[in-house]
Amino acid sequence: MRLAACLAGSLLLALSGEGSVSGERCPIELTFVHYPVAGLTLEQIKQSMRANGPVEPDGTRRYARTDWKIQWIWDKTDVGVDPSTVRIVCKATVTLPEHDSPQTMSQAELGRWTEYRARLKMHELNHVRHVEVVAPKISREIGRQSAQQGQLSARAAQKIAKEVIREIHGLDRSYDRSTRHGATEGI
Repeated sequence: MRLAACLAGSLLLALSGEGSVSGERCPIELTFVHYPVAGLTLEQIKQSMRANGPVEPDGTRRYARTDWKIQWIWDKTDVGVDPSTVRIVCKATVTLPEHDSPQTMSQAELGRWTEYRARLKMHELNHVRHVEVVAPKISREIGRQSAQQGQLSARAAQKIAKEVIREIHGLDRSYDRSTRHGATEGI
């Protein structure tokens, strides 16, 4: 049942119809950051996560968090952007809990914690996947619109990139809403 929920969350992007049609991916420069948690049982660890987890911009504390950034650059021409030179750089930082002394846990509780943390990590990596799959749309759309309309201005290209960023934020919000921030995935 939990595996099915994880798979369903992973399929959200594919079902949205907004993923990478061409199979392109934006390679992600991925960084993991850990914060310490303690406890002998999964419930005690969750209490520690509630007290020590990363904080959203609105002040809400979470068990984990993914922050991402997409940068785009291109060469300019006399009248706009050279669509053949568009380059996309994708970076993500995933913040996860790390038990400070797992050796103190019973084997059964350690197993529960390990499984739980794996589901938490999978949920966060699905947010990274949104960036990986959708970010290439920036260069595709700039190329497509340049082919249809002629040379694009830098302003028009920036607008395209910002629309793609909004789309990814929308996917993240929709994913968290549909999974209740991972609750339907066993988090």
